[in-house]
Amino acid sequence: MKDLPILRTLSQRTIFVILVSMLLAFHANSAFSQTTETFTTLQNQRTDAKDYDCVFPPEWNSVFSAATTPHLIIIKEGAPLTINGIRINTCDYVGCFYEDDNGNLKCGAANFLVQGESIPFLVFGDDPDTPEKDGFSYAETIHFRFFSWPCAGGKTIDVETIIFDTISYQTTNKWYPLGQSEITSMTAFTEIDCQIAATDSGKEKVSFTFKKGWNTFTCAGNEQDTKKIMSLLGGRLIVIKEVKGTGIIWPEQGISTISGFLQGKDYMIKVSEDCDVCFSR
Repeated sequence: MKDLPILRTLSQRTIFVILVSMLLAFHANSAFSQTTETFTTLQNQRTDAKDYDCVFPPEWNSVFSAATTPHLIIIKEGAPLTINGIRINTCDYVGCFYEDDNGNLKCGAANFLVQGESIPFLVFGDDPDTPEKDGFSYAETIHFRFFSWPCAGGKTIDVETIIFDTISYQTTNKWYPLGQSEITSMTAFTEIDCQIAATDSGKEKVSFTFKKGWNTFTCAGNEQDTKKIMSLLGGRLIVIKEVKGTGIIWPEQGISTISGFLQGKDYMIKVSEDCDVCFSR
């Protein structure tokens, strides 16, 4: 090791503290990079909100502090997110809320749902350089909320029950810098009628109702419709096949020989549970 004059003037204890601090700083930088890279990878795999005309909840603040190291939260792909036992819809939002200086809940991170896709969040702490509290405090409880457009035209609903993967991840609903949590289920209840169709500004509504098992349907022949149906069904889709033809989509086997549904053509679909698919175009 090179003889540095400054080291000769320091005690062994001081040198040890310096080396440990350097090691911790390196570890923190590495963990920060890993956290942000994981989020970026998951977010890049998601559908763009513009593809579904997703609109951010108007009553949630949409400017988030990003001045501290984040806590990564992932809602697992296919996780049941339900209101009154019914899965929330594509373009409904999930938000992470903290308490501000007055004890009011403010949105600290949010992302929209697309059926069959995971939902990642980077949740940041309070910025120490601002006078107001604009993020999470250490070990503060993360409050989760849904914003559901079909609920009376758009309502915020508190999530009551959350199940975390505590085997793969050590943290749950407490905010920690560089923490990582994964959610496998979220449940909310409300007296609001959440089966009221949201207003779609005059856009054409496309809807299908599928019962568990085999169904037959005819598509209007729009390539984007194909993508939306596949995305909305997510893990509930078992197989789609042409009634007259050999084309098939079989996700479990990695087979997809149908590039797009043809106008007026009949298809058979098998799903794992009763489900409604509805979107606008």
